[in-house]
Amino acid sequence: MIDKYSPNEIEKIAQEFWKKNKSFTLKKINIKNKYYCLSMFPYPSGKLHMGHIRNYTIGDIISRYKKLCGHVVFNPIGWDAFGMPAENAARDNNISPEEWTKKNIKDMKTQLQNLGFSFDWNREINTSHYSYYKWEQMFFIKLFESELVYKKNTFVNWDPIDKTVLANEQVIDGRGWRSNALVERKKINQWYISITKYADLLFDDLLKLKHWPQKVKDMQKNWIEKKVGYNINYNDIENNLELNLFFEQINNLNNILFIQISKENLDLIKNKHFISLDNVEQILLLNKLNNKTHILFINDDITNCLYIFNKQNNLNIKIEEIEILTNSQSKIVISKINNYDNLNFLLKNLNNNNKSLLSFRILNKYEKIKIINDYNLKDWCISRQRYWGVPIPIIDCSKCGIIPENIERLPIKLPKINQKCYKNISLKKNKYFINILCYKCKNKAQRETDTFDTFFESSWYYAKYLCKKNLNSKYLNKWLPVDQYIGGIEHANLHLIYARFFCKVMKDFDILNYDEPFTHLLTQGMVLMHGSKMSKSKGNIIDQAQIISKYGADTLRLFIMFVAPPEQSFEWNENGIIGCKKFLDKIWNLSKKIQNLNENFDFFIKEENLNEIQLSIVKSYNDSLINIKSIIDNKMTFNVVIAILMTLTNLIYKMEITYDINKYIFKKILEAIIILLSPFSPHITHVIWTHILKKNTTILNESFPKNIDLINENPLLIWIPIYINGKFKKKIQIEKNTNQENLTKLILMDNNLNKFLENKEIKNVFYKKEKLINLVVK
Repeated sequence: MIDKYSPNEIEKIAQEFWKKNKSFTLKKINIKNKYYCLSMFPYPSGKLHMGHIRNYTIGDIISRYKKLCGHVVFNPIGWDAFGMPAENAARDNNISPEEWTKKNIKDMKTQLQNLGFSFDWNREINTSHYSYYKWEQMFFIKLFESELVYKKNTFVNWDPIDKTVLANEQVIDGRGWRSNALVERKKINQWYISITKYADLLFDDLLKLKHWPQKVKDMQKNWIEKKVGYNINYNDIENNLELNLFFEQINNLNNILFIQISKENLDLIKNKHFISLDNVEQILLLNKLNNKTHILFINDDITNCLYIFNKQNNLNIKIEEIEILTNSQSKIVISKINNYDNLNFLLKNLNNNNKSLLSFRILNKYEKIKIINDYNLKDWCISRQRYWGVPIPIIDCSKCGIIPENIERLPIKLPKINQKCYKNISLKKNKYFINILCYKCKNKAQRETDTFDTFFESSWYYAKYLCKKNLNSKYLNKWLPVDQYIGGIEHANLHLIYARFFCKVMKDFDILNYDEPFTHLLTQGMVLMHGSKMSKSKGNIIDQAQIISKYGADTLRLFIMFVAPPEQSFEWNENGIIGCKKFLDKIWNLSKKIQNLNENFDFFIKEENLNEIQLSIVKSYNDSLINIKSIIDNKMTFNVVIAILMTLTNLIYKMEITYDINKYIFKKILEAIIILLSPFSPHITHVIWTHILKKNTTILNESFPKNIDLINENPLLIWIPIYINGKFKKKIQIEKNTNQENLTKLILMDNNLNKFLENKEIKNVFYKKEKLINLVVK
């Protein structure tokens, strides 16, 4: 028997029990009362940081709580294992990316297990294993066949440090999201997913996400940025050009003086045989709406934007896209208007004799004017010039052209590296991988040497957890969508948009029967040190292994939830963790007090037999149960729940347990505290339950605690809980059969409740007779 609370000793006991009994393995797929809880899976960098621990502790608390409430819970884990850091580490440490990644996964898995998270390790996934990315390659081929992917030679965002292309979403304030290097513009052949074809759905379906933070939805709205305006179609018969202009305000068309476009965008003009790109820097256009001439000014500045200058009021109108294409729908998008003071200077430069002019005619009438929707969202560039990623399943055949791989030959495995130096790893150097025979015509062909953006892997992983060998729609549609998703708000405009897009595509492919992947979303705040996010570069990392060794995993978990609500960031302070350790010491010592109280108290307490202190403790306990359930179900402010448990513990701490009624109250409340504490600190509660209290079953099999029932001698009186705006306030005693009107009057006369209603109007009342009442006030 363990006498003193020794975290390292009891955590080992609990973890060995869970592992031996496969306590968290999902045993049945076909169930009704399912709950799928998912925390964003980690990149295997080698060490967990406090942000990881906070994320997975939140998910673990929710999972264990839902199990207490009777749900069959699925809480999986895996590894987002491809990516540039592994390749960079290979270069710096002269080790293969695969070897580096495997070692890190092994180390981080041990760290996660030491924290007691209830992950189903039987369904662990690794995105760098071919059993995972085989299905990713299949998705790409289906996207290709559905004309949702294409290859385009265009200017892209080039990260000179990581030496790869970045999607627009991965450029933050002109810098690479990982390297922080200034991004360059570079022309490369790239693969794109036509995510813009789903822009309407991605924007409009934000209304479906009732349980997502409004801030995340607003961020996605602003990123997608739906705009309603006028599409005006011109056609030049002589040059066979089609030109579409998009105006949010039609009157802007009357005042165009000239258009400026960077040379970077000239590749969008398909029928440009009449333009000499070496010396033509201006093109005269005729605006038939007002018969005025304006100039298309071609600028050397690589800004990837276009401007229209307005002579009347000196407006500079930024245009985000220009496309002048033959026989295709194309557009110039006019969006943001800013003041501009240098119009005269620019006009003077336009008259330079070194610039030549070329004009073309536009039809005297518009072919088409219609109101359309336009979006800020751009197509997703998914190809990367790196080795450590999923090979793109494309073949370039000398006869058949560019074709997708045969699905029967999937997966196209990433070849292993057989070299002593890992400084310049590239698929382009592997002739055995590149040079193949076309499976259709048997002629010489070459494989694509780019690999997928790692966001491709993380856009559908939540589905793969449920299907170990294939993508079985039967299983997927029983367990999906994910009931609760947890991760950082920094993923709002990257991962979360891509995951929503993939879900809609999988529905269109008849893999899923729903179109949004995550029902509830919780975005946790950061763990700070000296006001900054913890990072190696800033030297403010806290070693979680040292904290666990000193205080225990249960104490760390409890502290990281007690210090602040999940959505808020907090400053690390070790003084707070000491208080949480003392609380667990108190729980341990109280448990030792009742280990010999084996009497089976199975009776109801008459209210009239309780003294004032006993009655106060029982009522506080009953109210706390209601409050805790309401808080977790609606707000997930776990710090408040812990505070309630601490208050209850202090209430019973000094109780005399020499009388049967006190023994009953003490034991009943302490056992409830232990059950409710188990999601937060699972090791100590497991050992108390099985080794100190000598219970026949594990605490994992327990249910959410029940009230201490008080028998009132007057059978005509009942207790009813009062809620205001969905928040529990207190219980009051009323006569049976009290109607809603009279009950509301009693609430208004109660001094403790009236303070919540002062200067407020009751908008609605929900009354479940003799069960509860909720007043909606404003």
